[in-house]
Amino acid sequence: MANRKSPRRHPNLGGKLRPHASEARRHYLWMDFTPAEQEEVYSYCNERSLSMSQFVAELLLEDAKTARHKRNEKVIVNVQLELTTLEADKLDLLVRLYGKSAGAFIKERFLDRNFKITRVHSAIKPKMFRCYLSVDEHKTILQHIKNLGMSARNYPAILTLRAIRKEQGKRQ
Repeated sequence: MANRKSPRRHPNLGGKLRPHASEARRHYLWMDFTPAEQEEVYSYCNERSLSMSQFVAELLLEDAKTARHKRNEKVIVNVQLELTTLEADKLDLLVRLYGKSAGAFIKERFLDRNFKITRVHSAIKPKMFRCYLSVDEHKTILQHIKNLGMSARNYPAILTLRAIRKEQGKRQ
């Protein structure tokens, strides 16, 4: 047996398995997680005796089936900016001249154009992870992600981390 850097981990031993699909789960979806994110997801799944693949696949399928009507809901995002007094005064001046709130001004001037970009590049070094799916599951999930206009490698990671943090917030 070849030497491994880390021992194999099978977190779903003894846990509830996914229901059988109509055919074998031969298709897979590659996802990008940072090492810290992957460890966060792994520890969450390990506590619940789930495999990462099972957890992410169930989240994606649930999102593809239920989230169609929720995409246009307004969400409030709280952001804190660290500005000097002079910069804060200039922001107040711009907000006053344009007749908008600070949040609306920043969103319109800086965020909206970035939301329209179809290819996003970043400097993170991701660890790739595979989620196994049946042909039907794969088709459903990829069509859903395509309709959202999101990256098929990054959207599952965002969805997974959001679900974990939402549940952790409920427990506290």
